[in-house]
Amino acid sequence: MIPKVRRRRTKNRQAVAAALLQRPHGRHWAYALGQITGLREGMVPPILAAMTADGWLTDSWEEPGTTQGRPARHYYELTDLGRERLRELVASRPDRRRRT
Repeated sequence: MIPKVRRRRTKNRQAVAAALLQRPHGRHWAYALGQITGLREGMVPPILAAMTADGWLTDSWEEPGTTQGRPARHYYELTDLGRERLRELVASRPDRRRRT
């Protein structure tokens, strides 16, 4: 049995989780998630790779005939387990409002 890797609940992972849950049954691209979250280029793909390794996402490539003259893009889709785990991850975010 492969041991489960315990991943930290970083702000970046939580931001990507929240962005993925905006469309829990859609396709997602790393570039678009970076735009939504405001994370720097290169920050989102490792988070998506870790989520894929954990079984929270599946990944694939667009079909060549659907790309309209541009290269095929790598996309991600949430699994049932991923929807459950990402909701838990987002729910664990600390309240960002300051108390007065």
